[in-house]
Amino acid sequence: MTDAAIPVRRRRAQRKPEATAEAPDPLDIAIDAIRSGKEPKGAALKVLEKYAQLLDHQVASERLGLTLKLLTVGAGLAIAIGAGALVWSAASDRGLVVEPFQTPPGYASTGLNGVVLASKVMDRIAVLDSQSQSLRASDTYENSWGHDLKVEIAETGVSIADVQRFLRQWLGHETRISGELVQVGDRLQLTVRSGGRTATTVEGKPGELDALITKAAETVYDRTQPYQYSKYLEYQGRLDESMQVARRLTREGSDREKGWAWAQVCNLLANAGSEDAALEACERGLKIAPDNILVLINEASAEQILGHDQAAMDWSDRIVARSRAAARQLSVGGRNQLIGFK
Repeated sequence: MTDAAIPVRRRRAQRKPEATAEAPDPLDIAIDAIRSGKEPKGAALKVLEKYAQLLDHQVASERLGLTLKLLTVGAGLAIAIGAGALVWSAASDRGLVVEPFQTPPGYASTGLNGVVLASKVMDRIAVLDSQSQSLRASDTYENSWGHDLKVEIAETGVSIADVQRFLRQWLGHETRISGELVQVGDRLQLTVRSGGRTATTVEGKPGELDALITKAAETVYDRTQPYQYSKYLEYQGRLDESMQVARRLTREGSDREKGWAWAQVCNLLANAGSEDAALEACERGLKIAPDNILVLINEASAEQILGHDQAAMDWSDRIVARSRAAARQLSVGGRNQLIGFK
């Protein structure tokens, strides 16, 4: 049998699968409806509603993220500004700080603990300062406290006050006072320290504690505000002591303070009736500080007392010529006196 005899089975032609029609996308239907001006319905409307909710959620999330970023930036700026303010305040601090004193154990039960004793010393210093008014402006002092006098009380834990205290000690120029009260037999010894200077001890009977506090306050004032202490002694009528402090300042002070010290020496000598010596003191002050207005005022006053009218007039003219620039050197009382030369 030949191959031709074998019947050939026809193969059925394989039909290609018909492409199934894709279901219409509800979002496309909704978009087409909107484009044609029709209102979406059914599934298309639900899709639009869900899509709108999704967009709202996304916008809210982005707003929240932006708000958090702004809050973070704001908090950072606030911290930076706060830290800068603390540093600036500490660096410009020139106040007086009195630390709590050490006291005998039995004194605390009577109400005289370390904080109370420190407050008494600080209050007495404030009284001395109020009784030492000068024609000199307070901001001309190298170590001016202004009105910043306080007792520093240690706190438990770490606080903002601790940070401020650290920064003031590190960057500032505050004057720190410390000390202790001890009883030796029937005598009291009150010791005070100011800055890095040697401690000073005053001694007396228990009933003389108030007088000891005054002596301790005067010691602190003498060491930290010598010019003002000389003025305080002057107003108390202790003229010899006032002169000693002023002359010491002419030797030991800076050139800036020496000019003011010679002005005080000139003032004390003129008030004592030694006008010639007063003029000499003023001349020495002018060599050191030719622009010191108080030396010029005292010079003119001494010349006038001596009857040197022309010389007094010449000095007055110099004072008037420099009055505007020199007014910064004088207190309110000094500026009022300056007006009298015009």
